[in-house]
Amino acid sequence: MAYADDIVLMDESQDGVKRLCGRLNDAAQKVGLQINEQKTEYMIIGRQNWMDQVLEVDHFKFKRVNSFKYLGSIVTEKNDITKEVAARIQAGNRNYYGLEKLLSSRSLSREIKRRLYTSLIRPVILYGSETWALRKSDENKFLILERRILRKIFGPIKDNITGEWRRRKNIELQEIFNENNIAETIKKKRLRWAGHAIRSQNSLLRMVLEQNPVGKRPLGRPKLRWEDLVKRDIEDLGGGANWKDLAMPGELVVRRDGPSGRLTQEEEEEEEEGELLDFNIH
Repeated sequence: MAYADDIVLMDESQDGVKRLCGRLNDAAQKVGLQINEQKTEYMIIGRQNWMDQVLEVDHFKFKRVNSFKYLGSIVTEKNDITKEVAARIQAGNRNYYGLEKLLSSRSLSREIKRRLYTSLIRPVILYGSETWALRKSDENKFLILERRILRKIFGPIKDNITGEWRRRKNIELQEIFNENNIAETIKKKRLRWAGHAIRSQNSLLRMVLEQNPVGKRPLGRPKLRWEDLVKRDIEDLGGGANWKDLAMPGELVVRRDGPSGRLTQEEEEEEEEGELLDFNIH
């Protein structure tokens, strides 16, 4: 995979990775470029821990790591999103504290502050969330962060019984915010990406979604998979069939934010641009 100068080489074996790296180095040298050894790392995704800590390719020596950042998202050798969740919350906190004075200013209306959150802070928190397989505890971390920001925006409220000022309860925050909370937004983004991915003509995407891994599953409780969450989301929307069939175009569509019906040509074009969330729920 390659995006500008960020390149990831993948293979099922160490020898395969070495061959790919050698070919990349040869191609780079033809245009006067070379691999930066200090910025290049290698990682093994899976349960194998016996391989060398240094990968040698020609005269290069690449250090083995257990995680790295690619296109803004953290990838780990155990396919664990704990680090990514922590990094997104940290990034959201940085944005929040950078805008704290504006969010607490009396010169700005609550509506402007709300828009500052939804347009500047929340997108940073949710970067890459379409592919997350979140546990309930992870969702709660994001909800806690969002509530702290909303309390800063909307401020305390005067209690009708005691007459004293108190902080707003969770349900009061949701009512005054009047939008999907951050957990529901993650679900919406996940479903939109699922529909886009299964309809995509990209061969790598289809391979990831349709092929089954081979090998023996380790003992213990299976890890939560992204596809498990998609299936659960579809069931919550009233769909009981295969989500991949429901995501294909041409039949009845149920939207979370609009009426049901069949996609028009204009809507199909909007869907391709990521403007709609649709699944064919019968």
